[in-house]
Amino acid sequence: MVGLVDAGLVLAGLILAFAGVRVFDYAVTVWGFLFGASVGLGVVGGAQGVEVVTGVPQGVGPVEGLVAIVVGGVLGIYLAWAAVKLLVLAPAFLLGGTVIAGAVGIRFQGTPDALAFLVFVVGGIVGAAVAWAFFRVAVAVVTAAVGATMVTLSIDAAQLVTAVTTLEPDTFPTPELSAWFLGVFLLGLLAQIGLLSMGADEEGDDGPETDPGTA
Repeated sequence: MVGLVDAGLVLAGLILAFAGVRVFDYAVTVWGFLFGASVGLGVVGGAQGVEVVTGVPQGVGPVEGLVAIVVGGVLGIYLAWAAVKLLVLAPAFLLGGTVIAGAVGIRFQGTPDALAFLVFVVGGIVGAAVAWAFFRVAVAVVTAAVGATMVTLSIDAAQLVTAVTTLEPDTFPTPELSAWFLGVFLLGLLAQIGLLSMGADEEGDDGPETDPGTA
């Protein structure tokens, strides 16, 4: 059991360290699909008045169920990405527009003219672009660190199993910084930055690839 946990930690850690940004993309997509599919089934079940057991409607026909899963799942993916982008980009757009407008001496009093509005929009676009770029970099840094920790920081699998089952803070293993950690972290981070660069190049050449919510 412990050997399997060790192997699982190493495998999951390597995936996170070297492909965390892609794992994040897939996690958002899968979560959105599952959430949308469950809502779709619930809507169909509620419309048909069937009994719902542990969140799953009973007696829904296979065709109706399949349509509900597909339609709800696709909508859920788009809504999940829309939520992520809204949380990241909307505040950055407002902040960027305000900062740029203030930097060029524009003060919004009353109804803004066309030039002031244009400056605000341009500043907002710049702020949103910077925020999204740094957001992706932050995801890469965090996942590389977590992955390196899982792979190299002397995590005792037996102790980790005990900590998870008991949920006592004192039982969780405390990793120590090591050359192995730094090596995996740096190599993983470089790999993820490469993935981000490749994604940016492909997006510029062939359109968006990483998520369906990109216009």
